Amino acid sequence: MGAPFTTLAEIATEIVGGSSGAVSLGAIDSEWLKSGEFLRLLVLEDYSTARLVCSVKGYGPRVPFLTGSQTNIANGAQLVNHAGPVEAVLFVIVGGIWDGTHRGVPPRGADIGSQLGELSIENTNPTNNPFIRPHCVEDGNTIFHNKAGLLKGGASSVTVNTTFPLIPAINFAASNTLCSDEFAEAICLGALGVKFGHDGDRMSAAAAYMQRSDALKGLGLTA
Repeated sequence: MGAPFTTLAEIATEIVGGSSGAVSLGAIDSEWLKSGEFLRLLVLEDYSTARLVCSVKGYGPRVPFLTGSQTNIANGAQLVNHAGPVEAVLFVIVGGIWDGTHRGVPPRGADIGSQLGELSIENTNPTNNPFIRPHCVEDGNTIFHNKAGLLKGGASSVTVNTTFPLIPAINFAASNTLCSDEFAEAICLGALGVKFGHDGDRMSAAAAYMQRSDALKGLGLTA
């Protein structure tokens, strides 16, 4: 569940002026930016953080963004718009020794070229080998797999599906952040870094805020 942007604005006020609220965020707005623009910076920083979160496969906070899917993907098909790497390629297989649902993995190979070569060999499957495993390779926006080889190996049907993250379009009227509330402080610091960067006399403060924001994001992404 995202945090309310009004709460983030309060956090930002405390970061700048202390818990006493000695410095008004409204006063900061009137000094550097047009009224309400800091909230827009919070929205932009939240969106940027969401893209960072979605770029890390298997990362826990990425789960709420895993709303995209594509079914019955052909070998070499392009994925629709997505906000990060595919979370999983699933083979739904009927018949043969691999009957059931299996997560696709890359075939043996030191690089993507050799892996794609191995997939081509598996798809020809001249001996109708039933032991070929469900393999796939993600190359940018393209998914390659060995469905044809599995069918030659005894499966009666094979469907290849994917799950991937999606991020809604930027909405400056949003009430809550896209990211979970654990990123609230990092988002506030990032927005303050941009805000303070508008004034050349405050570049050191801007840099400090941005460094703290990046550090907090890094802790989460590497934990």
